[in-house]
Amino acid sequence: MNDKSPYTDEQKKIIEEEGLYFEEPKDDKRRKVIILLIILVALLGVLTVYVTLSNLNNNDNPDFDLYGLNYDRDGDGICDLNCDTNNDGKADTNIDTNNDGKPDLNITFGKGNTPYFNLDRDGDGKPDFNLVDQMEDGVCKLNCTDKDGKVKLNVDFNGDGKADLNIDKDKDGKADTNLPYGDGITPIFNVEDENGNKKNPVNEWDGDSSKSNIDTDGDGLPDINITLDENKDPYLNLDTDGDGKSDVNKDFDKDGKPDADITLPGGKDPIFNVTEDGKEPVRNLTPKTVDGNDLNIDTDGDGFPDTNLDVEDKNYCQLNCDISGDLKADVNLDLDGDGFPDTNIIDTKPGSEDITEIDTNKHYFNILTFKDLVTDNKTLSPGFTASKEFVIVNSSLNDIVYTISFKDVKNNFEGNDLKYWLIDMSNNKVVTNGRVVAPKKDSKIVENITLKSKEQHRYQLYFIFEETNKNQDIDQGKTFSGKVQIENASIVN
Repeated sequence: MNDKSPYTDEQKKIIEEEGLYFEEPKDDKRRKVIILLIILVALLGVLTVYVTLSNLNNNDNPDFDLYGLNYDRDGDGICDLNCDTNNDGKADTNIDTNNDGKPDLNITFGKGNTPYFNLDRDGDGKPDFNLVDQMEDGVCKLNCTDKDGKVKLNVDFNGDGKADLNIDKDKDGKADTNLPYGDGITPIFNVEDENGNKKNPVNEWDGDSSKSNIDTDGDGLPDINITLDENKDPYLNLDTDGDGKSDVNKDFDKDGKPDADITLPGGKDPIFNVTEDGKEPVRNLTPKTVDGNDLNIDTDGDGFPDTNLDVEDKNYCQLNCDISGDLKADVNLDLDGDGFPDTNIIDTKPGSEDITEIDTNKHYFNILTFKDLVTDNKTLSPGFTASKEFVIVNSSLNDIVYTISFKDVKNNFEGNDLKYWLIDMSNNKVVTNGRVVAPKKDSKIVENITLKSKEQHRYQLYFIFEETNKNQDIDQGKTFSGKVQIENASIVN
């Protein structure tokens, strides 16, 4: 065996005799491990810096961003930062390139999706058109941003170097002219023309609630008695008691439509979406469905119900009622907006109709007298309308065929302007030949109608004294009266 000891035989003998022993040098394994760990940590740090820097310059990988893709800052369900508008997994608008929580590239206005500011037109990841916070003499001149990096003042949408919206004329940090409503991009208030005149002006609150577009909190924007059209009276956030607070037609989301405590047009009392706490609608909602009937419908999209109105929260239509199913008001029409029917007036309360029951074992003729029909022995004038609902029920075990006729007619009209028509409410169809001249004698309305056993047919009979814009004095004050006969003509075998 090869002895690799550094000592000679004589030296070994002396060491052994004297008891002298020396420990040979060994490698410090612990030290090596520590050094290795330090090196690994350093490499990891370098890698982290590399990835971060790569991310800041790579908008194709927004998932690495501190705020992530489609970041919703205020929890309203609308993206505020790094928004992917086409669902391709990449941020398209309001891109935060430096992870400071503010948009830097392709910035939108308000809650919209269209980018207007800091546009990247050449695709290099850097803004090159319509930049934000353009300064002049140390003051922001165009596209001035707030603390969240969103453009608020002196907004230039098209990049022509001229402010279009929220113009701060006195450079006090507040918008003075061309003010929008909510997050709109169209100037609505203090719209300044070339002569410096302001249309639809905002008024400061001075205790006088008779003015329109009143700013009660001093931010320069209207809070109560708002109208978005200077040619219309205020209709949003109306202050009805003069305390400087919104009482009716409250527009919470500033979309130009009332959300709660909604009135009839021109009214002051809350009728629809009525609240108890001033915020959450709890009564007479718009729209609502009761027993399959849709009530309080807004057909024109302005936020105000206009058809099938349940003005007293009785769960049936009372005003501007649609009975033909075309979402157009047919009866109880309110022409002047006072909440009361003016024409085509009928009783729409459930159970108000006349019901005639046909039993083939008992009845052959059934006379239905409209005891409360306005036409019965009443003097009429042009514009008069009236109607009555009735139901025919087949209570027998047989299918029947029936005919509806006028009986005991008394009509002293000389012209042909008094007309009637009959609607089958079962299928919302006019069963007469349109509007028919009221008869001068007993006559049939419809005939040979089949009604199956245990089923019913519901009808509405209308009268109108048509206005012709010609002289109708000859028929002024004339009368019409009559009865309706339902005749069970035969049994279907």
